[in-house]
Amino acid sequence: SLPQAPCAMQIKMPDKAVRHCLRQALLVVSAICLAVWLPPADAKISAAPPDTVQPPLNRFGTKTAYRNVERIFPDLPAPSGVAEGCAARQLIMMLRHGSRGPSVKQVRRAEVVLHRLASAFRSEPAFAKTATGWSSPFALTGGGKSLSNVGHQEHELLGSRIALRYPNLLASHESVAVLSSSSDRAFESAKSFLHGAGLTDADIAVRVADAHIRFYDDCHKFKATIDDGPDGKREYRKFMAGPELRAAAKAAQERLGLTDIDLSPADLAMAFSLCGMEMASNLTVPGDSPWCRLVQDPDAHEAVEFLLDLKHYWRKSHGYDLSSLIACPLVSDLAANLVRAAQRERAGGAASAQAPVANSTVLYFGHAETLFPVMARLGLFKDPHHLTHESYAAHRQSRQFRASRLVPFGANFALSLLSCQDGGLYVQPALNESPLFWTLCNHYRCPLDDVLRMLDSQCPQSFDFEAVCAHKAGARDEL
Repeated sequence: SLPQAPCAMQIKMPDKAVRHCLRQALLVVSAICLAVWLPPADAKISAAPPDTVQPPLNRFGTKTAYRNVERIFPDLPAPSGVAEGCAARQLIMMLRHGSRGPSVKQVRRAEVVLHRLASAFRSEPAFAKTATGWSSPFALTGGGKSLSNVGHQEHELLGSRIALRYPNLLASHESVAVLSSSSDRAFESAKSFLHGAGLTDADIAVRVADAHIRFYDDCHKFKATIDDGPDGKREYRKFMAGPELRAAAKAAQERLGLTDIDLSPADLAMAFSLCGMEMASNLTVPGDSPWCRLVQDPDAHEAVEFLLDLKHYWRKSHGYDLSSLIACPLVSDLAANLVRAAQRERAGGAASAQAPVANSTVLYFGHAETLFPVMARLGLFKDPHHLTHESYAAHRQSRQFRASRLVPFGANFALSLLSCQDGGLYVQPALNESPLFWTLCNHYRCPLDDVLRMLDSQCPQSFDFEAVCAHKAGARDEL
C-alpha cells in the first residue's frame, strides 16, 4: 500500500483488485487535492511568490519538503493543465529527486556533536534525553543519501498529477523519453514517477545521461574555482562568522542551558539540514528531534536559511556566470527538443524529413545542482543586487532567490509547448507545478521563437564546453 498521502487516508484491503481500484482513486484524489491552478490571461503573477505563503519554520532550504511549497499560488481559479484556447504539444520537465536522508559523513559528525552537547545540558533534561537517544532514522547503505519512502511517494503522486494534466502527452510510452543522473536517488525517483503516471520500466527505459544532468562534474574550472575552490563559499563563510549567526548560536545555547560548551554557527547549519531531512521524510516532529529544537527559534531559523542560500546562490546560480554557463549542454538539449516538436506540429503532427521524430514528453531526473543553474541561465529568480554576507537585513524578508521555495525535495521545472487558437506556438514555464511570469514577454507564456532566441543567446550553438571549462592555475571567474 502507498504511504499516507497529504489529503487521502491510507487504506489496506485484502483483495488485490480492490487495492488496485483504491490506489487509482487515491492517486486521482491526491492529484485533485494537490493540483495547482493556472491563472486567467490577465492575471498578474510574480516569479517570486510572497514569503507569507510558506511559514519560516517550514523552510529548510534544499531540504524542504515538497508538500510545503507545492501550493505557491493558493488563490488562483479553475484547474487546467494548460491555458484556455491552447493545447499542449510537448512537455519538458527537469526534476530533482525526492526526499532523501543524510550522508554517512553527516551522520557521523552529528553523533559527535550530540555527544558533545548532551554532556553539557543543565536546564532541559528532557532535551538531553532526546539528544543522547538519537540515532539516524535513515538507511545509510552505499554512503547514505538514499531516497526515503516519502521521496518515492512524492514522485509517484507527481507522476499521477502530470498524467492527469497532460493525458495526451503521456498516452504512448513510445513518445516519452526519460533521462536520469547515475545516482540511485534520481534513478529511483524516475521509476516512481513513471509508476504514478501509469507507465512501467518495461514500457520505458530510463537512460543515464550524466553529461546533460551532472554537467557540473565535468567542468574542471568550475570545480577548481567555485565548487571546491574558495570563491563559491566566500560569502557563506563571512556570514557564518558574522554577528547574525553568532547571536543565533548564543540564543540557542542559552535557551537549551548549554553552560559548559559553545554552540557554533556550524552546529546550527548542520541541525537545520538534519531537521529538514527528518521532517521532509515524516520521520519526526519538531519537539522530538534534537536538531529541530536547536533551530526552532524563527530568528535563528531564518539566519541559517540565508546562510545556506548564500552557498547555493554563489556556487550554483547567479553569483558567478560560470555557475550557470555550465548548464548549456542541458539548455541546448531543451531547445533542440522544442525545435523538433515545433517542426512536427507545423508539419501537421506527422514525422517526415522536414519534421523529425519528436518526443511528446522529455523528463530529466537530477539534482538541485541541475535545476539551479538552468533557471539562472534562463534569467529566473534574479535579484537586482547580489546576495552577500552584508545584505541579510535587505534580503531577509524579500528576495527572489530562496532555495526553500525554488528547489525543495522533488522540485520540478517545466517547459510546455502550446499550440494556441491564434495559430501560434508558445512556451509556458512552470516551477513546482505553478506557472511563472516571464519578463521575456511580460506574460506567463511566450512565443516559441522568442524563447528559442533567448536560449540561443544564453547558450549559442557555438558553445564549447571543453574550452569554457579548461582551467589555468590561478584563474578567477568574474561575477
